[in-house]
Amino acid sequence: MGEVAHRAQVRLTQLPYPIARYFSTGDNYATIGAMFKRNKSRVCVAVREVSAAIVLRLYRRFVRWPNDEESQNAIRQNFHAIAGLPRIVGWKSNYRLIH
Repeated sequence: MGEVAHRAQVRLTQLPYPIARYFSTGDNYATIGAMFKRNKSRVCVAVREVSAAIVLRLYRRFVRWPNDEESQNAIRQNFHAIAGLPRIVGWKSNYRLIH
């Protein structure tokens, strides 16, 4: 016999504030769930589904990695001039992309 996995459907329209809270603050699912009186697993599923939708629909359109050395060097120089950090070609949240 095969295993049957069942997951309660989450309507994303019912969770706009918890999802917005997660993306704006990075709070954990339990905190957000308690704040909005939602189960943390529902918040987790909703965030995962919205994240996937963002990646599928927006990532290729807005996120571009410079593909030539000249562009990468220009970004490194600009980043260093602004932030004083050498060799950085990108920054996302708490992650530096050193290249």
